[in-house]
Amino acid sequence: MLSVIKKCVAHDEILSTYPVMRQLRPSIKDEDYLGIVTAMQETDRYQLVGAYTEDGQCVAVAGIRFRRSLFRGGERELYVDDLVTDEAHRSTGIGHDMMNWLKTECKKEGCVGLVLDSGLTRSDAHRFYKREGMESTALHFYRPKSPEPPEQDGGAAPSFLKK
Repeated sequence: MLSVIKKCVAHDEILSTYPVMRQLRPSIKDEDYLGIVTAMQETDRYQLVGAYTEDGQCVAVAGIRFRRSLFRGGERELYVDDLVTDEAHRSTGIGHDMMNWLKTECKKEGCVGLVLDSGLTRSDAHRFYKREGMESTALHFYRPKSPEPPEQDGGAAPSFLKK
């Protein structure tokens, strides 16, 4: 049974979220997690939220930030970077409880809405978000920084490849 949903600030609280967060972000190593989260807290106003059972086990995690965007007319929104419920606790209402906590926080902070991106292949998550009243309104595009392309045929690479 869920006992509390709270912001995780202390190092031990942050570390308690790692086993669940690892299910969503498996590329982040255990030894790097605390440093990454604390750096994000300091530079990006990232906040980590954990849902805990009565015995203190973390069973869901959300990483959030408050931001403004021109798209929303400069209004403030709650952006969810990360949202995951432990695999063993899915379909038990914990994800719903976490979403309710996020919606309440959104309202409390005077935000116009709750925003998140989700991987295109995460169809179970998409169904969950729709059940929670969210709408799919955009696609997210990404281009990783890459090394300069080699020049070919003696000519310079097109300018769009140099960025």
